[in-house]
Amino acid sequence: YSQDILDKFNQTLGWLKEWACSRLFGLGTQLPWDDKWVIESLSDSTIYMAYYTIAALLQGPDNLCGDNPSPCGVTAEQLNDEVFDYIFMGRNLDFATDIPTAVLDQLKGEFEYWYPMDLRVSGKDLIGNHLTMSLYNHAAIWDQRPDLWPRGFYTNGFVNINNQKMSKSTGNFLMLEEAKNLYSADATRFALADAGDTLLDANFEREVADKACNNLFNDIQFVEEMLEAKAAGKLRTGDKLLTEQNLENEMNKLILDTEGHFTGMMWRDGLKTGYNLFHGLKAFYVDWAEKMDTLMHEDVIMRWLECSILMIAPICPHYAEVAWGMLGNEGSAVKAAWPTPSETVDAKASRAFNFLTKTVKNLRALASKDKTKNPTKAHIYIANGYSPWKIQTLEFLQTLWDDATGKMPEKKAFLPLVTTWLNADPELKKLKKNIMQFAAFMAAEADEIGKDALEVELPYDQKAVLQESQIYIAKALITNKTMEVLIYNLDEADIPGPATKKDKAEPSKPTLFLE
Repeated sequence: YSQDILDKFNQTLGWLKEWACSRLFGLGTQLPWDDKWVIESLSDSTIYMAYYTIAALLQGPDNLCGDNPSPCGVTAEQLNDEVFDYIFMGRNLDFATDIPTAVLDQLKGEFEYWYPMDLRVSGKDLIGNHLTMSLYNHAAIWDQRPDLWPRGFYTNGFVNINNQKMSKSTGNFLMLEEAKNLYSADATRFALADAGDTLLDANFEREVADKACNNLFNDIQFVEEMLEAKAAGKLRTGDKLLTEQNLENEMNKLILDTEGHFTGMMWRDGLKTGYNLFHGLKAFYVDWAEKMDTLMHEDVIMRWLECSILMIAPICPHYAEVAWGMLGNEGSAVKAAWPTPSETVDAKASRAFNFLTKTVKNLRALASKDKTKNPTKAHIYIANGYSPWKIQTLEFLQTLWDDATGKMPEKKAFLPLVTTWLNADPELKKLKKNIMQFAAFMAAEADEIGKDALEVELPYDQKAVLQESQIYIAKALITNKTMEVLIYNLDEADIPGPATKKDKAEPSKPTLFLE
C-alpha cells in the first residue's frame, strides 16, 4: 500500500537467508528427527491465519483452551496431519478417519471460502520477520495454489497520544474501552483514521476525538433540519444555477478522490476529501444560498446528505446507520453501494467553482486590510490574459506533463528541469524567483485538477461566474455589511479606479478597490 512498505520488504528479502531456522530452547515445534532442536517459532507459525477460517467450527466462541465441546463434534484426538491436509491442501479422502465426511467437507468449504487472506494489518516492526516469513511459508505450503497466497499487507508505525509516546508511568495512556467511553466508538475511530497512514508513528489527538463528537452530533442535527425544510417546502426544485451545477461537479470529484484514498488504505487522506472538504462544500452552499436570498435546491442538498453519510460510513458506522435511516433508506448504510458520480467530472467546472470560492476568500482578505473608511462600493477587476513570461512558463510546463500518470514530475525532478530551462534564456533568468514560484504553484494546481490548469487561457468566463454570485459577494466581503459590487474585465473601456489596483489583477486572481 506504499512504496516505503514495499522497499522494507525488498530489503528484508536480501538478508533473510541469514535467519536461523532452529534453536535449542524456547517455544516451538521440535524437529521431528532430532528433538533437541526446536523449529524457530516465527518461521513455523506464520500460516496460522489459515486456522482462523475453521476455528469457529472446531472450537467455537470462548473456548480457547478447548474445555468445551467442539461445535462440529470433533475432538483433538481425531485431528492429525491427514485431516489437515484434506482441509487445507486438497488431499483426497484416502486415509482412515472417524470424522464424518460431511464435517470434513464443511471445514474444507470454510477454508476455501475465506482464503486467501485479502489483507493482513500489522506493525512495521514485523516486516523484517513475521510478515515476510508468512509470504515465504504460504508460497512453500501452497506452491501449487498461488491463489491462496496473501493478497495484501498493510503496516503502520506505533501509536502516540498528543504527539507523546504512550506510557502508563506518565499517564499518557488510553485503552480502547476508555476511549469509547470518553469519546464514543465513532469519534474514536475518526481520530484513529486521522492519526496517520504511513510507516511513521500515528498520532491520536484527543482534541480531534472531542471535535468529532461535536461534529457528528451537529451532522445529525443538520439532517433533521434539511428533512424539516423539505417537508415544509423550504427547498426549491427546478433548474439549478451554474454555481449549484459546479458544486455538484465538485461533489463528484471528491467522491472519486475519497474512493481512491480508501482503496489505498489512506484513511487520513480519505477523511480530508470525504469529510472535511465535502463538509466544506455544504458550509459554502448554506452560506451562499443564505446570502443570495435563495432556497437551497432539494436535489443538490439531499444528494449531499446521502453521499456524505455513505462516505463516512467506513469510519463512523454508528452515525451513518442513524443518519441513513433518518433519510428513509431501508437496509444498512455500511452495506449500501458506494456513491457514484452523477456525471463525468468536468475539470473546467471544477476550476470555475474553485475560482469563485478562492476569489471570495481573497477579496475578503483584501477588504479586511483596506484602510478606506465606511466603503459602500467594491470594484472587482478581472484580467483575462497572462503576462508574456507567464505564458512562456505555462507552455514549458505543458511539455513536462505526463499523460500516463496524469501528474507533473516529482518535486526533486521538477525544480531542476525548470531551473535549466529558464537559465537558458537571459531574459527569463532575470525573473528566476518569480518564475520558480509561479511554476511551482501552477504545477501543484495541475496535479490537483489536471492538465487544463496549464492552459494559457482560462476555460471559463470569470466575469460570468462572479456576476451570478454578485449578491453573495456583496454580503460576503465585509461582515454585516452589503456592498454595491461592480465587476470589470480589464479589456473593457473606461474602467474607474486607480491603475495600481488594476495592474495587480491576474487570470483567476481578481483585485479589489473599495470606495
